[in-house]
Amino acid sequence: MATTSSARFDKRFGSNRSIPYGQVYATLSRLLRDGLVEVDSLEPGAGPERKRYAITGAGPTDIEEWLARPEKPEPYLQNTLYAKVLLALLSGRAAADLPDTQRAEHLRLMRDPTTRKHAATSPTSSSMTTHCCTWRLTSVGSN
Repeated sequence: MATTSSARFDKRFGSNRSIPYGQVYATLSRLLRDGLVEVDSLEPGAGPERKRYAITGAGPTDIEEWLARPEKPEPYLQNTLYAKVLLALLSGRAAADLPDTQRAEHLRLMRDPTTRKHAATSPTSSSMTTHCCTWRLTSVGSN
C-alpha cells in the first residue's frame, strides 16, 4: 500500500500541524509558475490523474536563498522557522545557524529605533546643535 503525501507530511511535521488542502495546490501552482518545480509524471488514480512534481535546477538555489534570508518579525514566525529548520535537516543542509541568523536580524531591527531615538536626543544631533548655538548667540547678544 502506497503512503499518501498527507501521511508523509503528518509523519514529518506532526499531525497537529495540518496543512489546508487548497494550500498545497496553490503553492504547487506558484512553484510551477516560477519555474521551481515541473510536472515529472502523471499517474492514473481513482479520480483525476495524479501529478508528480520534481524540483528544477532553480529550485535548490531558491531554497538556499530562502534558508539564508532572515524573516521579518511577525506573529507566527515560529511556524516559518520550524519549516526552515525541518527542511534544512531533511535535505541534508546545516540548520544550526538558522536561529542565530534570525536572532541577529531581530536584534538589528530592535536596535534601529533605539539608535534613531538616541541620535534625535543626542547633544550632537544637528537640531540640538542648532538650538544650542542659537541660544548662546542670543544670550551673548543680550548681555
